[in-house]
Amino acid sequence: MRRHLLFNEASGALRMGRTVEQFLRVLPDGDDRIIEWLYIHRERRTEEFRVVFLRVFDEGCEHFNVLIEFQPCAPDLPDGVQTCFSDPDAALAYAVEELGADRERFVNSQMAQAEYGDYIAKVGWVPRRA
Repeated sequence: MRRHLLFNEASGALRMGRTVEQFLRVLPDGDDRIIEWLYIHRERRTEEFRVVFLRVFDEGCEHFNVLIEFQPCAPDLPDGVQTCFSDPDAALAYAVEELGADRERFVNSQMAQAEYGDYIAKVGWVPRRA
């Protein structure tokens, strides 16, 4: 079963009101690791497409890999950096051009944690932050 959405599939999912996500990268930060990921969803009230870019501490372990629950790196931005667009293609293009997303690696909602799991399978877990 194919996990990743093509760009036009991600756009179609957003038009239908579904959320798409992408696990972007992991950056070293002293003894910690920082995870960058994003999700895009359609606001019901305004019909805008919101890109949410998150930087969180890697707090994962074998039984905890839900990225949205990881502690944000910037306590003053617990909901990430958010940018709105009137068109899903513009939101996706922003994610690719400005945030470094890959056009062909968007996934459906709650699948970014599976991408994180794949990453961890390659490099291993780090001890959780105290």
